[in-house]
This record gives sequence, C-alpha cells and structure tokens, in this order.
Amino acid sequence: PILLFHYLDMINRSFWNDAYDELDTGRRFCANSLEMLNYISMNPNCKQDDISKDLCIDKCCVAKGMLFLEQHELVHRKRSETDRRAYELTLSPGGTKALNELLSFADRWTKNIFPDADPAELESCRAAMKIMAKRRTVR
Repeated sequence: PILLFHYLDMINRSFWNDAYDELDTGRRFCANSLEMLNYISMNPNCKQDDISKDLCIDKCCVAKGMLFLEQHELVHRKRSETDRRAYELTLSPGGTKALNELLSFADRWTKNIFPDADPAELESCRAAMKIMAKRRTVR
C-alpha cells in the first residue's frame, strides 16, 4: 500500500507542477483548487461544509483553500441569509476563466499521461480513490 500512496503523490505533484509551468498564472494553486472551483461552478451558492462533505476534504483544508481562492479573486463569498455562520460561494469571472484553463489542461495532461486508458478504467480508479478518501475523512 505504501507504494500506491507514493505513486499517487508523484502523479499529483507532477500534475500541479506541469499546470503551474504551462498555465503561467503567476500563482500556485493549492492542492484542491481544481476540485473546489469545479464544485462551486456546478453548485453555485454552496457552502464550505458542502464542499468538505461532498469532496471528502477536511474542513480546515477547505477553509484554507477558500482563503487562497478569495485572495486571488477567483471566488466570491457572501454571508448566507439562512445561516449567519456560513458563506455562500460563487465563482468570480476570474474563477470561471481559471477553472476553464485548469479543466482544459487536466484533459490534455490526462490524455498525455494515460494515452491508452479506457475512460471506464479511469472512472473505476476515481471511484476507488473516492472510497478511500471518504474512509479517511470519517472520524
């Protein structure tokens, strides 16, 4: 199992290093940026707790990621009208642009790294990783 985690870490680091080099945004995205931007895009006015629960990301990591995304003007946070402790999240125009660039890069990168992979195999791998992530975040 330790080699599996090593390989996953290598792939993750490679992806973000390549993304930083190719996209030339002038900023390094945090590890969960792509997933969080995509989630907010698909779920406008969601809350940080929704992201944490649905993406199996620790609440502290989501909070740190949101600060990063907000500081770089990629996400707008608006106080929730129904829960004064929560914020509703939406993408800014810059966030939409960054997400589109990241998704386009991710598609090219995946096709380059896994040229012969069947989409069903990649989906099976993703599903297995999500199960592992959920078990890790349940405490």
